[in-house]
Amino acid sequence: MQIILSSSSVPEEILKSGFDLIRAFFTGAVPGTDYRAPARKLLGGQDSNDGLSGQDVDIEAICGQTAQAEGGFRAEVRVEAPWKGRAPWELEAPLQFTWTLPARPAAEAKNGQTENTGSDAASVNCQTDCLAEFCQACLAEQEIETILAFKEGSRENRPKLLFKHGLLKLLSQVCRKRLPWGILSGIRPGKIVQNLYDRGFSRAERAAVLEKHYAIRPDKAELLQKIAAVQRSCLEELRRDPRRIALYVSIPFCPSRCSYCSFPAYRLSKDRQELTGYLQALQAEIRAAGLLISKLGLLVDSVYIGGGTPTILTAEELSGLLQELKKEVPWQECREFTVEAGRVDTLSSGKLAVLGEQGVTRLSINPQTMQEATLRRIGRDHRVADIGRVYHLARSLAPWVINMDLILGLPGESLVDVRDTLEQLAGLQPDNLTVHLLALKRGSREYESGLRHKQAALAEQMQELSRQAAASMGLEPYYLYRQKRLAGNLENIGYARPGLECLYNIAIIEERQHILGLGAGASNKIIDLPEGRLLNIHQAQSWQHYQLKWPEVHRQRTEALAESLA
Repeated sequence: MQIILSSSSVPEEILKSGFDLIRAFFTGAVPGTDYRAPARKLLGGQDSNDGLSGQDVDIEAICGQTAQAEGGFRAEVRVEAPWKGRAPWELEAPLQFTWTLPARPAAEAKNGQTENTGSDAASVNCQTDCLAEFCQACLAEQEIETILAFKEGSRENRPKLLFKHGLLKLLSQVCRKRLPWGILSGIRPGKIVQNLYDRGFSRAERAAVLEKHYAIRPDKAELLQKIAAVQRSCLEELRRDPRRIALYVSIPFCPSRCSYCSFPAYRLSKDRQELTGYLQALQAEIRAAGLLISKLGLLVDSVYIGGGTPTILTAEELSGLLQELKKEVPWQECREFTVEAGRVDTLSSGKLAVLGEQGVTRLSINPQTMQEATLRRIGRDHRVADIGRVYHLARSLAPWVINMDLILGLPGESLVDVRDTLEQLAGLQPDNLTVHLLALKRGSREYESGLRHKQAALAEQMQELSRQAAASMGLEPYYLYRQKRLAGNLENIGYARPGLECLYNIAIIEERQHILGLGAGASNKIIDLPEGRLLNIHQAQSWQHYQLKWPEVHRQRTEALAESLA
C-alpha cells in the first residue's frame, strides 16, 4: 500500500515525521511525501521556502505503480497550515487534514484472520469495509492550546508535535480506532515518566502530560505510572552510585533459527569450529574489560549472558567462559547474574549444574508457546513436555529466579491457544514472565513468506489474557518496551514477583546505567549522567567481523567512560 502525505505549506521534514503513525495504523504501509512550496516571493525576489523546498513528486505515477504491485490500496493525506509572515509554517491557526482513498482495498481480511497473505487488505489494522474513502479533520486553536499546555513535560519539537496530533486525529477517524500509544513511536516510553519524576511532577501532572501531550490512552498511561513506581528505588540507587555498571556478554549462535527471528544469530557447523575463534576473541575482550573496570574503580552490578542461545555451549565451554568472567572481572558487588537458557533442547543436567556451581542467580527458560503445532511451525526442536521437564529439573538444582518468555500473536494461534499456554505456565509458577507481541521484521522467514499480523483487537485480547494470568500468579509489571512492526502497535511487558525484578532489564530499558557490551552484536551504553546524554557504541554484528574489530570498540568505550567519569 502507498500513502502519500502532501502539502504546499508544511515542509517535507515535518511530513516525514508522520511516517511512524501511518505504519502504526496500516501495518506494511509505504509512506511518501509530496511537498510543493507555493510560488510566493519575499523582498529581494527569493522564494519563501526558507531552505525547506521539496522535490515535486508525481503522485499518480507513484500510486499507480504501487496499485499494480500491491493490489490497489493507495491513499493521499493532504495537510495545510495557513501562512504567516516569512515562516514556512506557523501553528497559531488551525491545521487542516484531508484523507482521500481513490482506490478501495479488496475486502479479503475477515474475522481477524490474516495469515499467509501479502494482500493490502490483510495489512490494514482495521476492517477494510470500515475504512473511510474520504475524511477531514481540523486541529483547532483550542486543541493546540491544550496540547501545548503540557509542553514543559517533554522535549518534542512543536511543529512536529502538532502535526502528529492532527494526523492522529484524522487517521483515528479514517480507521475508526484509537492507537493505544497515541503519537509515541519510541521504544522506551517509560523514560518520559522517569524524566517527569526527576523534575518533580506530581502523579496527576504526569498523567496529564501522558494523556494530553502524547495522546496516550489512559490505561497505558496508568501502566507506565505503575511500572515507573516499581523501578524508582532501583534507579535512585544507580543515581546515587554512578560507579555501578552492567555487563552484557553475547553468544550469537543458535541450534536453529526461529521463523519469526530477525536477529543476527548463526547455526554451528558439525565440528563447531566457529566457536573456537569466537571464544578466544571473547575471552580476550573480557580480560581487557576487566582491566578497564578495575582501573576506573567501577563496580559490576549485574551480568547478563545472552544471545543467540548461550546454552548451545557444552558444559565444559560454559564452565570455562564463566570462570574466565569471574576471574577477570571485579565480581564482589555483583547482585544479579543472568544466563539465557531459552532453548530447552540445549539444556542438560550437566549444564544446569555448571550454571548453579558458577553462581548464576537468574535463568531464562523461554518456551514462547506451549502449543505443539506452533513449536513445529516456528522451528523449535522440542516438545511441550520437555519444557516442563527442564523447568522442574532447574528448580531442583538451584534457588535461582526463573524467567519464562511468551510470544503472543504467533502464526496459527487463537485466543483458546493463548489461554491454554497461560494456564500451563501458571502451573509452573515462574518468578518472572516476559510477554512479547509478535514483531514481524524484514529478515525473518515469516515476514518474507507474507505473514501478516492478526487484527489489533485480537492482539489486545491476547494481551489482556496475559495480564490477568500474570496477576493470578502474583506477578506485577516492572518493565516495558515497544518495537516497530509489533502486533496491534502494543508493547512488550516484563512481570515479576515483588522483589525479584531483573536489575539488568530495568537498566537497559531506562538507560540510567553504563552497560559494557562484550561479543558480536552487543551494544555499549555510556551515560553522561550530568547532562543526560547517551552514547551507543555497537560491536560488529557478525562473529567474523567481531574478532577483528572488538579492539577498536574497546578503545572507544574506554575513552567515552573516562570522559563520562571525569
